[in-house]
Amino acid sequence: SASPPRSFDFLVKRLPGTPSARLCDLQPGDLVPVGGSVVGRGFEVTRIADARDVLVFATGSGISPIRSLIESGFGENEKIDVSLFYGVRNLQRMAYQVYVSLKLHFRSTTFFM
Repeated sequence: SASPPRSFDFLVKRLPGTPSARLCDLQPGDLVPVGGSVVGRGFEVTRIADARDVLVFATGSGISPIRSLIESGFGENEKIDVSLFYGVRNLQRMAYQVYVSLKLHFRSTTFFM
């Protein structure tokens, strides 16, 4: 996700007995080896920036890359109308207060949950 320089924010759901539990137990200064391959092909943000209407879809923790996209400057073009379709079981499970973030970044937004 979009983080301040020299830091990283991660959204991790703790599941007992899995590596996610170990990640949740990390303390500042702990070393974490990073490796592996990236899955997916990605997309060019510059192509989106030229659009007038953008539909964004996410469920659960899949909102993390969307949050990063929003906070990294995707919304600098004030002519973009963004509709976010975000699936969560209930408001208590909403990973971020995305609706507030969208309202701050875009001229016209629609939020569907």
